[in-house]
Amino acid sequence: MTRPRTSPRAVIVLAALVGAGVWGPFSSAAELAPEVAEAMANGLSQRVLIHVRDANHLKSLSTREPDHPDRLAAVATAIEGAVTGFADLVDSGEIRVDRAFRLQPTLGAEVTCAGLAALAADPRVRLIEPDRRWQLQTLEGIELIGADLMHQQGVDGAGTAVAIIDSGIDYMHPTLGGGQIPNPKVVFGLDTADGDADPMDCNGHGTAVASVAAGVSYQWGPNRRFAGGVAPGAKILAYKVTADDECYAATTSAIVAAIEDAILRRNGNDYRLVAINISLGGGRFFGPCDAENAAYAEAVGAAADADIMVVAASGNDGYTDALNAPACLSRAISVGSAWDTDPGWVPYRFCLNEGCSRSCDDSYRWQRAVTCYSNSSPHLDLIAPSEPYDETYAHKPWLVKHDGIVYHFYCAVGDQGRVIALATSKDLQP
Repeated sequence: MTRPRTSPRAVIVLAALVGAGVWGPFSSAAELAPEVAEAMANGLSQRVLIHVRDANHLKSLSTREPDHPDRLAAVATAIEGAVTGFADLVDSGEIRVDRAFRLQPTLGAEVTCAGLAALAADPRVRLIEPDRRWQLQTLEGIELIGADLMHQQGVDGAGTAVAIIDSGIDYMHPTLGGGQIPNPKVVFGLDTADGDADPMDCNGHGTAVASVAAGVSYQWGPNRRFAGGVAPGAKILAYKVTADDECYAATTSAIVAAIEDAILRRNGNDYRLVAINISLGGGRFFGPCDAENAAYAEAVGAAADADIMVVAASGNDGYTDALNAPACLSRAISVGSAWDTDPGWVPYRFCLNEGCSRSCDDSYRWQRAVTCYSNSSPHLDLIAPSEPYDETYAHKPWLVKHDGIVYHFYCAVGDQGRVIALATSKDLQP
């Protein structure tokens, strides 16, 4: 089974609505995600992503460059036509469009039940999916991948950049430039949740992620020193996708907007964007989840086409047969966690949901065992050592671009012990 478990009620309700003629002629109706159909049946307003039909022209383009002028023009034309066609619904308040993507013909909007019914019957609309909310994933890690050896060889990420899509970044932090943007470390910032240019962190999660990825070494005191991130020479593009008034969750539309912006800024004056890190997610997907997360999959695919790797946390729900989105997307690199040492007795339990009604105990596990909270499945790409957490020597993946190929190094745990795994953006076989 490769699709998430959803209630059959939505399908039954959807069939009833069609049979009753609620949507008019269904031959031109859009595809509805089950969650959208169920909310509509209950008469609820909801946030959705509206995919516009313009696939014929986009698919006919010879280039796969996500920001090729012809592709950008085709997307803009499709969105402009859709917005014009929805004018009556917008004027009547049935639809409130608040986001138009730039690399795919998709709109983010708040719609009423009546507005959704009209969209579902509109031949301009291909698919309507929910604008899902995704939770931040706890950051944990430890130095074990041998990044210090690469530093000794002079490989520290200089000339590259990583985009951190998270709760923002404290760019005043001494390991992250210590000044207003642009500073020596954070060269660009954007808040796609609140719609402004200030990505200041609203809870600290993104700052921790950024420091691990590319923070510079800093001596906090005589006995406290941050050794620096995996790529201390790399630049950072900071994206805040959690709103100030709800800082522990992000919508698909805010994340996709950040991915698109990062792609469009991949070639800077002194850097080339090689990776996007997304340490947030949700859902339970038993296989590739592109069909259930179409806008997300399109954005991650565009990044891959631009030779940018998207690395996503597998999730912390304790699933042994499923991953969160976006880790479950076919073109993302999913990463779980494992113990780097024999932990012995662990004097606490790990919460597996918000209310901690589900928890797990990792006492007396063994070195290289998958942590009890980390999601895993046959579709998990990599397992990285991450317990116990040591903020002084926390390290994550290493990414290098050479001769047009992106090399992603990660410490993987397998039957033969700890090894350095390598993934590349292009097939290296002759």
